[in-house]
Amino acid sequence: MSGFFKENKADIVFFSGTGGTRCAADALATQLTDSGVTVSRHELSIAVRTKPLCANMLILLFPVYAMNAPKPVFDFIREADPAVGTPAAVLSVSAGGEVTPNKACRYRVIRALEKRGFDVVYEQMLVMPSNFWIPTPKEAAVQLVRVLPNRTGHIVRDLLFGVRRRTKPGALDRCCSWIGRVEELGAWRIGSATKVSSGCNGCGICQNNCPVGNISIVDGRHVFGRKCVLCLKCFYACPQRALEPGRFRFIIIEGGFNISRFLQQASMMTSDARPDLPDNFVWNGVNKYLNDKP
Repeated sequence: MSGFFKENKADIVFFSGTGGTRCAADALATQLTDSGVTVSRHELSIAVRTKPLCANMLILLFPVYAMNAPKPVFDFIREADPAVGTPAAVLSVSAGGEVTPNKACRYRVIRALEKRGFDVVYEQMLVMPSNFWIPTPKEAAVQLVRVLPNRTGHIVRDLLFGVRRRTKPGALDRCCSWIGRVEELGAWRIGSATKVSSGCNGCGICQNNCPVGNISIVDGRHVFGRKCVLCLKCFYACPQRALEPGRFRFIIIEGGFNISRFLQQASMMTSDARPDLPDNFVWNGVNKYLNDKP
């Protein structure tokens, strides 16, 4: 059984800031490998050089930033070789789920891939804990990580059986996606205004781990450029908690964000009980994701 996979091979290409999308890519790679598919895994990062694609099945994953994909994803598509008829799946990862205003988050990516000749046969939303503004309650965050293998396993089965899945976002959702581009254009302003406290010990973790190479340390002074995509990795990865936004400080979750902590807690969890989240627009998508069987 090969479904959409040519010669049972696939390229997983992903961008990840604080680790949620990387977890999804890892889970997907494990499921594919266990199913007999040879996987090449490529991270879109300055620190990790993306290898040439083998023109097999492309699976592209990205975190949802302002109802869209982050800029490195579009850069990758623009630089990719034309791929006439090559099948592709587009998987978005968000903390809110498949609800307005996120329903059109894959729209621009899919159009860009189709212009390069890809045949986008599948799209889906995965939900992971929030690293932005409103934290996902602990019980729900752990449960989201715990159900990830099941969700990615379902996606793999669909692709192996050749199941096509495409959605049609409405005008309102496409409008939200278009408006969200304002953040894409203005993210560098927030990044360039980052403040460094006296607690900084010059370890260089922020510089070495910025996925877009936006941070440099010159003569002991941090310089934040114009390439920031607001992935928030530098804020949460700093061991001294010495970085903070110069603007919109509320976007950083008090107490930090560490996806590894949720992974560890999920590995020890034995109950399938669903967390009792508030029934409101903030958590409706998460409730639906956790309660609906794929």
